[in-house]
Amino acid sequence: YRLYRVNTDTGEGVELADITGRNSSWYSDETIEDNTAYNYYVRAYDKFGNLSAMSEIAKVETSEDTKAPRVTAMTPASGRINRTTDLIITGKDNRAVKEFKLYKRQSSEEEWKYFATIQAENNQATYAWDTTAYAEGNHYIKAVAVDVNGNESEELFMRRYEVDNT
Repeated sequence: YRLYRVNTDTGEGVELADITGRNSSWYSDETIEDNTAYNYYVRAYDKFGNLSAMSEIAKVETSEDTKAPRVTAMTPASGRINRTTDLIITGKDNRAVKEFKLYKRQSSEEEWKYFATIQAENNQATYAWDTTAYAEGNHYIKAVAVDVNGNESEELFMRRYEVDNT
């Protein structure tokens, strides 16, 4: 089926998604804004592309986004690295991850020190970490996801890397 959102200026339906598969029964619209009303409808289609009449309009009103995003992955996995290493961070949010903040420390006794913010695209970002500026040995990297409303991830997501530039 096809999902449409009604354009408030023109009253026309704008296709948001073509949803296929037997078990596809939901869709997350990540382009919505807080405290706004939206109207949606669906149209089914057959294998020949024939569209059904539109469904009844479903009215949805959004509220302020207070849900924190989360970091779901960081590669490479913990281990030995050297020179410039690409850290690829992935996150998830009910709207969209805007950026990731990176923090570093060398031991569990140290405070986390901020060292970079990277903009996310499609909930993912890559940071080229030049390890030649750091002492050899263990370094702990913590990633914090920040969504489009400024909510920050709360769960600790960390990797331990052994810098070896010899």
